[in-house]
Amino acid sequence: MSRKNRALLLIMLALAVITLTGCGEPEDEVKVPKGNLQGTISYKNIDPGGVAGYANHAQVTMSGTGLPVRSAYTDANGQYLISDVLVGSYDVIACFATATNISSMDFPLDFYYGEYSLNYGAHSYCDLTGPYPNLSLSLGNVVIADATTTTLDFFLYGY
Repeated sequence: MSRKNRALLLIMLALAVITLTGCGEPEDEVKVPKGNLQGTISYKNIDPGGVAGYANHAQVTMSGTGLPVRSAYTDANGQYLISDVLVGSYDVIACFATATNISSMDFPLDFYYGEYSLNYGAHSYCDLTGPYPNLSLSLGNVVIADATTTTLDFFLYGY
């Protein structure tokens, strides 16, 4: 047997052994810790007989240092969901400028304030910026934990 044939036979034998035995076990996939953010955006004119409802198509945006910016729009029931969010601390902004159903609301005194509820807790005041109807409510340091869903509801009040 020539050297050339012997080398070819050894290569074929090595490939057969690798094919039959495999190249080893695949390494476990690295799991990236992620969670979800969900909630509801609502509004209310607190005058007697004032209108209340849910903000349709309001934009909710979350951003954090070194983390990707994520956003979603509310549905007709004011609900939003941002899934598969990297674990971390975020600033969350609910922007009413894109909402399709609050620009015609009558707030004759042009007085507004905002509240939030985190994980169904008590209502607390939050930051409000912008002129009506381009108002935004915001909350900082919203923590997203691994394999959990954080619920953040925003409430816009005015009269």
